[in-house]
Formats: sequence, structure tokens, C-alpha cells
Amino acid sequence: MHRTVKRLAIGMAAGAVVVALAVPSIASAAPRTFAVTPAYANQRNLVRHASGTVSFRIVLHWRQQAQLLRTITAVTTPGSASYGHYLTPAQFRADFAPAQSDVARVSSWLRGHGFTVGSVPANRLWVNASGSVAQVEKAFGTTLNLYRFQGHVVRAASSAVSIPASVAGVISGVTGLDQTRATPSALPPLDPVFLNAPPCSKYWGEQIATDKPQAYGAFQPYAPCGLRPNQIRKAYGFDQSSATGAGVTIGI
Repeated sequence: MHRTVKRLAIGMAAGAVVVALAVPSIASAAPRTFAVTPAYANQRNLVRHASGTVSFRIVLHWRQQAQLLRTITAVTTPGSASYGHYLTPAQFRADFAPAQSDVARVSSWLRGHGFTVGSVPANRLWVNASGSVAQVEKAFGTTLNLYRFQGHVVRAASSAVSIPASVAGVISGVTGLDQTRATPSALPPLDPVFLNAPPCSKYWGEQIATDKPQAYGAFQPYAPCGLRPNQIRKAYGFDQSSATGAGVTIGI
């Protein structure tokens, strides 16, 4: 009798442990959401529901991210035994690129939703795909609309996208669902010859990147924000000549 009670108690305890271990697993099976909705995608700017074909990318995680950060710091820090000993592309991919099995898992999930899977770069960092608006909305649990923004009508998701736990663990993000274009805001729109995204400097050496690893034995300056045509003309002395470039075609 006592032995039977003991066995029953042990069996119940073991069962409780199994249940306790299973609970986190159930919780972790929840889908993961990615915030991809730009600020302009609101009811005030809404034009209509989107249609047509959407091309997008599923971006994967680098492997061994902690080791990757340590490697970057080591090869760029003077005094380090690894300073300047950069990895070749093949070495980098072997150590840190997403696994081929992760690419295959994501590709299989995409095909399961009817998407056409496109190219994958050599470093396997993303998977290109395309499909209809309806397929995107069903797969990602969102709605794609057209919105007015800065004189254009552009597509964007109205809410965060949801990705199932079966693939979410290897995914870093989703790009391409919206048609937002990144534009630097450091300079006013005065037909610049070139622009760099902030943080940047008004002139060379104005801002030093002290928040980044040192290179060549010192902290390096941020690149200049950009130059306007009149600045280029003045730098080369053309502001005092009749040479305007009119009628000349340059092929690059």
C-alpha cells in the first residue's frame, strides 16, 4: 500500500515536471510580430486598398552574433592581436552567414503560402520573394493600402506583420511591403550633388564618431553631409568662369 502510494506520488511529480517544462514551449509557439508600418500609413492619408504584385525580402539573422561583434571589435582595435586581420568573404560567410537550412525553412514557408521565391545572395542574409497583395495579407496577417505621402501615392502595411514561430526565430525582419524611400534630412532639398545620411558633418572633421570602434589608431570623423552644385563649382573655380557645362553629355 505504502509502496503504491509512493510510486503514485513520484509518477504525479514526474508528470508535473513534464507539464511545467511543456508550458514555456507552448508559450514560445506564439507568432512574432514585426512593426513595419510607417508613420504616414494612417486613416487621414488613406487612398484605397492596394492591389497587384508585391516584391519583398525576408531578412535573416547573422549566426553567432555575439562572436561577430567581438570579431569586428578585435580587427578594428589597435593593439589587438587580430587588429587588421580581416576575414575573407568566404571566412565571414562560413562563420556568420545564416545557415542554408534556415534559408530552406523560410523558402518552404513562403512557397507554402503561394509566393514565388527568388534569388538569395551568397551570404544568405535574405530571401527575395513575390506574390499578390492577397497572398501577402493572408501570410502576414496585415492589410496593404495605398496612402498619400509627400505628393506620391505609395503602398504600406496598415499594421504590424505576424510570422509564425516555426520560422520567426531565424528572421530579423521584412522589407519591401511598403514603398517608402529613405531620404537624408541633413540638408534642405536644393539639388545636392550628393547626400549622406545622418549622422554626418557640415565639413570634414566637424563630428567625430566616438561611438564607433577606432580605425587606423583613432576615432574617425563622420562623412560630410553633402555638397550643393554651387559649392562644387566654387571648389574648382568654375564660379568665376563662363564654363557652365551646357550642351555637354557625360556617360557613366
